[in-house]
Amino acid sequence: MLRRKRSKRDDLPAPFTGIADSERNPVIRQWQLESAATHEQCEARRQQVLKHQDLANQLKSLPLRLSNPRNWTGYIPPQRMPEAACPACRSDRDNRACRNPQHLAPMNRSPIRAQLLAILEQVAQRETSR
Repeated sequence: MLRRKRSKRDDLPAPFTGIADSERNPVIRQWQLESAATHEQCEARRQQVLKHQDLANQLKSLPLRLSNPRNWTGYIPPQRMPEAACPACRSDRDNRACRNPQHLAPMNRSPIRAQLLAILEQVAQRETSR
């Protein structure tokens, strides 16, 4: 009889094994709800842009350069870049907001973010003028 070799995964609690019971774990349930809401927001944003063919075609231009506008998920990069924030602030276990302006994450000045925001601004103008 062959025995299965034990792995480190066998010693992990259930949430870390990939078998998440959202009924018993409110943190996982909250994450699932927030994830679903974010997905719905992205899909709504995507549909708003795809309604306007000229704006959808702007997704093909620089800097985003999508081959097909339908490939865009509706995701907008964050306004601030948290990975560049002060390491001391990121590792704060109390999750207190840092009030030191030198420790704030820098603004995301990505041309891709700027392009997407400009397209969404045009969508909003068109929908309010109707």
